[in-house]
Amino acid sequence: MRGLADGSGVNLAVIHRMHAIPDLGETSCSALIAKDSATANHHIYQLRILDYGANFKLWKRPCIIVYRPTNGNAFVNISWVGFVGVVSGMNQKGVAVSEIGYKNPPGETLAGEPMPFLLKNVLRYADTAEQGGAIIRAAPRTNSYIYFLGDSSGNAIGLVTSAQNFKSYRANENQIIYADKKQLPQFQDVIYAGHYSADQAKIIEAVHGSISVDVIQEMARKISMKSNLHTVIYDLTDHKIWVANRKENTRASDRPYVEFSLDSAWTKYSD
Repeated sequence: MRGLADGSGVNLAVIHRMHAIPDLGETSCSALIAKDSATANHHIYQLRILDYGANFKLWKRPCIIVYRPTNGNAFVNISWVGFVGVVSGMNQKGVAVSEIGYKNPPGETLAGEPMPFLLKNVLRYADTAEQGGAIIRAAPRTNSYIYFLGDSSGNAIGLVTSAQNFKSYRANENQIIYADKKQLPQFQDVIYAGHYSADQAKIIEAVHGSISVDVIQEMARKISMKSNLHTVIYDLTDHKIWVANRKENTRASDRPYVEFSLDSAWTKYSD
């Protein structure tokens, strides 16, 4: 953040406040991890729908940032010019993150590790989804979030967290997940959650066994909110992503997707 302030000429205090905004105004989003029997080609797919910030005009400055730290994993941050935290991304080990704001329980605080920097640490230091979960569990957390962590070996983990509480669940562990007085039926080799979770469940049941990039794109069109800023589909098997960005009043999920191969990101500038 100090480097961003020095390079841009924007006061560092303003940069700090800007990066605190996600923890001040979290909102519902949607996510999915599907693998093995759930997908058409047995690849591991992960969905991240960001329904947030449409009025900030961030859609004018989308940016994919490649980090190659001297220690830790290389990773991509699917972001915007001027934002150095992570809300969507994937690392060279095939660990990907999705995030959903989750209610407003008592005890929310800013005296902790902000969500965008917590996820940045997950991508930098986690070699597996399990390690990513351990990083989130150990951190002094702020607000209430659901995290989905997938990896290229097939781990699919959902985390329901707040400043005080931490619960985790995995694909194929439960028949029903109880959340906020709602019942989320679970399906083989799938975990999911979202703002329109009942509609999402019906779609997953209908397409189970044939989930592909095209199917996920159609799902995203049906469950994204009006505030949909960007939508990301990760192929954790082949290290590819498909990214769609909002434009003016058109939701990201209604816009064209751009495909990126991330293997080139890990190697292009290596010595």
